[in-house]
Amino acid sequence: MLNHVTLIGRLVADPETRATPSGKSVCSIRIAVDRKGREKETDFFGCTAFGQTGDALATYAQKGRLVAVVGKIQLDNYTDKDGVKRQSVKVLVDQWSLLDSRKEKDDQTLPPPNPRPAGAIQVNDIDDPFADD
Repeated sequence: MLNHVTLIGRLVADPETRATPSGKSVCSIRIAVDRKGREKETDFFGCTAFGQTGDALATYAQKGRLVAVVGKIQLDNYTDKDGVKRQSVKVLVDQWSLLDSRKEKDDQTLPPPNPRPAGAIQVNDIDDPFADD
C-alpha cells in the first residue's frame, strides 16, 4: 500500500512552532492549493513537520511563499465541543521546498551583486602579473 502526497501551494500564515512533551519540535503550516478547472477553487491543507524538517520550515518559510510539500496523509478522528464526531485531514511532511524567490522588499536589503557598474573598471585597476613594471 502507498500513502504519498505532493502539494504545491502558498502559505496562508506564518509557520507556528511548538514542542512535544518529550521536547521534539513541531511546525504547523496551512497551504492554499488551487484546483484546476473551469472555475477557480482552492483547498486548504494543514501540514505538520517534526524535528529538523520542521525547524528549517519555521526558519525559512513565511506567509505568501510558494511551497512544495511531500509527505503522507493522515486522518484524525475527534469529537468537537458539541459532541459531534468529526474527521480532519492533515499532511505529515517528509520534505519541503520553497519554489519562489524572496519577496521584492526582502531583496532590497541585500547589497547589489556588483557594486561597480560595467565600464567603470579602469585598465590600471587590474593587476597583470605579466605586465612590465
